[in-house]
Amino acid sequence: MQSVSKLDEKRDYRVVKANDLIQRARYNLTVNQQKLIAYVISLIKPTDKELMMYEISVADFCELCGIDKTYFYTEFIEMMQELDKKSFLVETDDKIFNFRWFSEFEYLKGQGKVRVLLNSNLKKYLIDLHEHYTQYELWNLLALKGKYSLRFYELFQSYFVSKLSKHTEKEVDINELKKVLMAENYKTFEPFRRRVLEPAIKEINEYTDLNVIFNAIKSGKTVVAIKFNINRKTYPSNYVSYQKTIDRINKKNKQTQGQLSLFDLDEKNFHR
Repeated sequence: MQSVSKLDEKRDYRVVKANDLIQRARYNLTVNQQKLIAYVISLIKPTDKELMMYEISVADFCELCGIDKTYFYTEFIEMMQELDKKSFLVETDDKIFNFRWFSEFEYLKGQGKVRVLLNSNLKKYLIDLHEHYTQYELWNLLALKGKYSLRFYELFQSYFVSKLSKHTEKEVDINELKKVLMAENYKTFEPFRRRVLEPAIKEINEYTDLNVIFNAIKSGKTVVAIKFNINRKTYPSNYVSYQKTIDRINKKNKQTQGQLSLFDLDEKNFHR
């Protein structure tokens, strides 16, 4: 097992994406596929000028996400093969682009490692970003179990005007939201609210650095939009969510070994 400090370091890696890749992309991926892509993107360095081939230990990925690695090696390869079949769409004002996430994937036999290369078409969404981009720490995704929870979390982060903003509000057309989430099979608001919206926001509020409430906007009796009120948590609330994430990953309800007690940690030492 890796040392706690090494895992902490990886959990704090930053995922940085252009807002268009978050707000205008449409894809339907499993929770683990979304976490893998976020992890690979977190390996991109701010000084990188090109997308690189990254080597990933399957065991490291399992530890990071709280996955039982005993049976996951075969499943990991199957997950990558399925991911290779799943293209996704990015819609601009005048075009719709069809991309794949990876252009190369190698499994190193007997080593439990893979090498992956992100599709070169993604470079403009991931490299040398100076405006209209979103960044967050990887730990925020690790305890989430709903595929819509991860998508909503990134969307909510992308609505902030800047990384220094603590609060934002965003009204989103309900049909556009379903389209981005690829949840158009929910024809009416009630099942969408019950099965997609509320479970995702509940997870986000408990296990991430955001706190979100929403209100349905109606035209007559029909819900036409949703208004989100989004706040970035401050100390100690953000640390409590971080600790809950670690406990959920490790399937514990008690303090994780090696982690500081909330009451032993002061604000100046917690920078999440």
